[in-house]
Amino acid sequence: MTLSELNMKAEALFRHPVPVSTVKMDAPMYTPEQARFDRVVKLTSQVLKVPVVNLSLVDNDHLWLKHTVGMQPSVVSRAGSCCGYVAQQDGYLEIPDLRVSRHRFNSVFGANGNEMRFYAGYPVHDARGRTIGSFCIMDDTPRVLSAQEREWMFDLKEIAEGQLHSVELSQLKHDMEHALVESKRDGVTDALTGVWNRKGILHILEQKLNVSERTGETLGVVYADIDHFKRINDTYGHAIGDEVLVQVADRIRLMLRNYDALGRIGGEEFLVLVLDPAPNAAQRIAERIRQAIEQRPVATRAGDLMVSMSLGVAVRHDEQQQATSTALMAEADRCLYQAKNAGRNCVHGPELSA
Repeated sequence: MTLSELNMKAEALFRHPVPVSTVKMDAPMYTPEQARFDRVVKLTSQVLKVPVVNLSLVDNDHLWLKHTVGMQPSVVSRAGSCCGYVAQQDGYLEIPDLRVSRHRFNSVFGANGNEMRFYAGYPVHDARGRTIGSFCIMDDTPRVLSAQEREWMFDLKEIAEGQLHSVELSQLKHDMEHALVESKRDGVTDALTGVWNRKGILHILEQKLNVSERTGETLGVVYADIDHFKRINDTYGHAIGDEVLVQVADRIRLMLRNYDALGRIGGEEFLVLVLDPAPNAAQRIAERIRQAIEQRPVATRAGDLMVSMSLGVAVRHDEQQQATSTALMAEADRCLYQAKNAGRNCVHGPELSA
């Protein structure tokens, strides 16, 4: 596509404006500087050989150049900005030469004082699919991106979004826990172990499923059951059984990352949720949990008790667009049943049961 054709395409976008999403400055990147985002913009500058790269957030009036190469992080007016327009249109925008575009944006100057002539930008979305900003590159000479360069830029934008969603999940977990402490924590947490109860963990499962569908990350559902727990209760009493439950929950927690989730969904049954780009992350974590429970006895008032767990793993891959929480739970339960039939104290899942 020629410079003239791309400029005409850019100008045509102005004839069909769409309402902009309402974005508040409470998004996850409205936080102190985070090196993960800085690395992405630096890599983009090197790969695409451009002097300016911006990862920006927008609200109705402002544009925050949050992570940038070639400019200073700052808050500027959204009006007349290319990045603000990309967020409004929620689509890719490429302008080979800003000077000859009939609908001109505000002039932009890099840290070296040069006026920017070329612009290309993608919208950035949060984990719920809302447009919250833009990922753009600029150059002080007119140019046209090749198909390969455009693909590289899109992939780098996806990496930035993935990092954003990871931050968002951690912040979501923190915010939910803080809100629960202040108000209705007893309604969605297990009184004995302090982890999420069935209602709480199933609510988080729906949230993580939405993120998985949006980002393509793999969602792993781990169904874990304490082996022969009824025998513990029958032999030592329910008070000792409760001690075992508390210590098992504590050991599982130590095996998880801050954005994983743990809930108790039945007497001796736990659910672990793992959202990760790696397709086998849930299986690895499930095996770590199994080993953590087995490796040393549980100290109780009745003495040291050897305890083990059986675990079933179900995963939602990117190609499973219609996966539901009910289906994932059922598959994890089926894999748990296989683990029990295999002799207990083992993990069964999509890549482990073959």
